[in-house]
Amino acid sequence: MRIRFWTSALLGFGLTLVLASPVVFMRRPDAHETLEMQRWVVIAGLYVCVTAFVWVGVAALAILMIRSIRKDMAAERELNMRILLEKTLADHATDSENGSQAPSA
Repeated sequence: MRIRFWTSALLGFGLTLVLASPVVFMRRPDAHETLEMQRWVVIAGLYVCVTAFVWVGVAALAILMIRSIRKDMAAERELNMRILLEKTLADHATDSENGSQAPSA
């Protein structure tokens, strides 16, 4: 359950970063202000790297979440199959004890 929370939280954060990107990239200074341009390039570069890292994290957590769900479903499928077989065998046992057979047409 924790993995779903963190996947959702990171997904929300990633969407926020993507939607906020115009704010970061529209603050670009004029080309003749070299010191300000260098600062902006560093900030914009870090922003892109953080955004990419967040989306890689979302993908990794989603893969882990899917693996966990598949494992749980496989265990549940095995349990359901075992219950079905036990009930079927019990039904056949009661039918053979009563001597009843399927009606013939």
